[in-house]
Amino acid sequence: MGLRIPAVLHTPRVDNDTHRLLTEMAATHAPPLYEQPVAQARQALKAVTARYDLAPLEVAAVMEHRITGNNDYAVPVRIYQPHVKAGTQANPLVYFHGGGWALGDLDTHHNLCRYLCARAGRLVISVDYRLAPEHPFPAGLQDCLTVLGWLPGNLHTLTAKYNDLVVMGDSAGGNLAAVVSQIARSDPDINIDRQILLYPSVDMNDSDRYPSRDLFGGGEYFLGLADVAWLKGMYLSDSAAPLDARISPIHAQDLSDLPRALVITAGYDLLRDEGIEYAHRLDQAGNQVEYANFPGTIHGFCSFAGALSAGQTALDQVCNWLLA
Repeated sequence: MGLRIPAVLHTPRVDNDTHRLLTEMAATHAPPLYEQPVAQARQALKAVTARYDLAPLEVAAVMEHRITGNNDYAVPVRIYQPHVKAGTQANPLVYFHGGGWALGDLDTHHNLCRYLCARAGRLVISVDYRLAPEHPFPAGLQDCLTVLGWLPGNLHTLTAKYNDLVVMGDSAGGNLAAVVSQIARSDPDINIDRQILLYPSVDMNDSDRYPSRDLFGGGEYFLGLADVAWLKGMYLSDSAAPLDARISPIHAQDLSDLPRALVITAGYDLLRDEGIEYAHRLDQAGNQVEYANFPGTIHGFCSFAGALSAGQTALDQVCNWLLA
């Protein structure tokens, strides 16, 4: 089809901003995530995100809300309302945060969501889905679907319209965005128009088919294979199969008729090659796909956009794509 993959996927060394960030991270001598208790790891991710985060942009309003699903669990969400012209309504974007299904929350992605709201003029709904290990698969996925099912009948109360619905996520959130995009095909009440996947985790199967796992999985580039194994162990119960498309969306038997996609990867990310492969498969199945790689930086770089110019550029590309 029309998908183009850059010839150079990673530079001879990380870019200057990323080198500086990695040097500062190493100087803290903090233990790797997989060696920390989960509560400590959650605080560590929150601290590093706050240190390198974007400056907060002005939006019209930020509201806390809870959405109750069929299981009676009330999913917390944070809703960002953009400034709109009188008589107009914003289109919605539902955001699923990253953090390996066990870390991350509304606060770790607060300024990122404000940025999307302010620059793209979107009503952004950030989902605080339940986390592992307290709530392993499929609890978090169910929460994401609960929020999507709530939108059609309730967006009018938020000065928004159910039009051009976008789902977006980074890392584990990218996984969730890809999975709900597949599930929504068979749900007449959920109509997803576009999906944005930032350095997504799309294949939970232990495989050597992705060279980036060996090249960048040692832990020196922020996320390592040991971290992934630790997070995977918390997210998946013994009965959960990594080849289940609800866990590894790349293994879906049918990838046709999916929302238009923007897939973004990082050159020094162990998840890079599975992101590329998923973009390829979406394209080969007849979907509209745009792909971008940022060759000199690392996993999670959009969450560090206050320190990494690549993160700022990537988010601007996302906003331009939304406005097109």
